[in-house]
Amino acid sequence: MNDTDKPAPRIALLANAVWNTHRGYTSEGQRIAARILEDGRVAFCDIDRQISGITQASFLEPARDHYPLVGELITFVMQAYDAGAYIGWEPGIEAIFKGLRLAALDAPRLDPRRAGC
Repeated sequence: MNDTDKPAPRIALLANAVWNTHRGYTSEGQRIAARILEDGRVAFCDIDRQISGITQASFLEPARDHYPLVGELITFVMQAYDAGAYIGWEPGIEAIFKGLRLAALDAPRLDPRRAGC
């Protein structure tokens, strides 16, 4: 089996970004997964605080001159999350949230040296 025949990692199928903020909410930190929706808003799931939501603003800007970078997506989600600029639920995308919960489990583990950052 060559590289092109290998199945894609679970994260790539379920989310556009998965990360750990290293905030000390739990012994695992704060693991979050996010996926850009068709309309440009972003669905996210924080499995450690048990918060899921959809950003109110669109991440995809018509004026963007490059494909969005993962770091830009993470910054966008965290700014919306910390500001409370998201809605908690929307009918019809339950499968997306389920996938995000699974993907967040693959976030990097908390590094005790970075806890509390």
